[in-house]
Amino acid sequence: LYVVNWYARLAGYAQGEREKEITILVSSMYGNTLSYIGTLERMAKEAGIVTHTIRIPDTNSSYAIEKAFRSKGLVVAAPTYEKEMFPPMAHCLDWFVRKEIKGRAAMHFGSSLWSGGASAEFKSYAEKLQLDVIDTFDFRGKGTDEDRKRITDAFAVLIERVKQD
Repeated sequence: LYVVNWYARLAGYAQGEREKEITILVSSMYGNTLSYIGTLERMAKEAGIVTHTIRIPDTNSSYAIEKAFRSKGLVVAAPTYEKEMFPPMAHCLDWFVRKEIKGRAAMHFGSSLWSGGASAEFKSYAEKLQLDVIDTFDFRGKGTDEDRKRITDAFAVLIERVKQD
């Protein structure tokens, strides 16, 4: 009976019956994008929400797929690299498209130096994955206090959406 119930639970994830958890995918070239993650983890913990932080490319994308498959919320924290999303994160999201990790509440943010561009690529993935996007934006360098507020405000909305039944 345990195995049958466990299988039913896993099958339910594909239908939208997901855990009230948030998977945070993070890539960072110079530490600027990564510097915001601790704040998000603390916010989630204070709200009673479990987070799974996966560092891409340090961790194989299969772990990201597993955690995102079960989670109601998704954060993609990835910088811009040559006017596009940092390639290892784009590769991970390509797997999400192949595995149809669809229908999550989501947000994206990431640092850029000159041009930005990761947010535009995220929007393309969001459309394919039918994500309910709260916010997506690129910030310059280390970011500003306004950028930090924008990120934490969007994450607070994500937490509320994850808590909903």
